[in-house]
Amino acid sequence: MPDGVTYHDPSNATTQDDIMRAISEFENEEIKEGDVVQVGDFTINIEKITKQQLINMRKFLPSEEYRLLKNRKSARLCRRKRKQERGDMQKQLDDL
Repeated sequence: MPDGVTYHDPSNATTQDDIMRAISEFENEEIKEGDVVQVGDFTINIEKITKQQLINMRKFLPSEEYRLLKNRKSARLCRRKRKQERGDMQKQLDDL
């Protein structure tokens, strides 16, 4: 199981308490709203899981929810990269 993913046994009903317990497992990091999502039988921390680990899990996740989760992860990575590039350009401009 990749880091940032918690599995919930489908034979047991997954309740909101189970989700809150899974979120509490990620207590060591700062968790923002929207970082932890419930997908099928899994609770996934989007910030912690890598894109490759997410791709490897595609057969275990419902296809529609997998696609949305993958797009969400890609968008976060794109925004982070763009922000980093803007910061680098601003630093270069300040140096000049």
